[in-house]
Amino acid sequence: MRTTYDAIADAAYIELVPEIEPGRSVRNIVTESPTGQIIALDFDRAGILLGVEVLGARSILDTKFIDGAERLDQQAGLSGFSPESIKDEHQPRVPFGQ
Repeated sequence: MRTTYDAIADAAYIELVPEIEPGRSVRNIVTESPTGQIIALDFDRAGILLGVEVLGARSILDTKFIDGAERLDQQAGLSGFSPESIKDEHQPRVPFGQ
């Protein structure tokens, strides 16, 4: 399991499979926490959960978890994401906890 964190975007990604090849994620379910953070679940064609993206990560993930993640913001050429980068009018929005 690989976990990455981008402090510029305050975004964390938790890969739940050994490697996510380009194009493997074909379905995303996006939800919002009760306090407004965006959480996206990435699935493949078989319905396997590949990973979880959390925007607003510092406010809902444990600090030790984030501190142990690979830092993307410290790698040259990466500037982060915005919540709008994963919002898509075609993606279902599910209330948190359902």
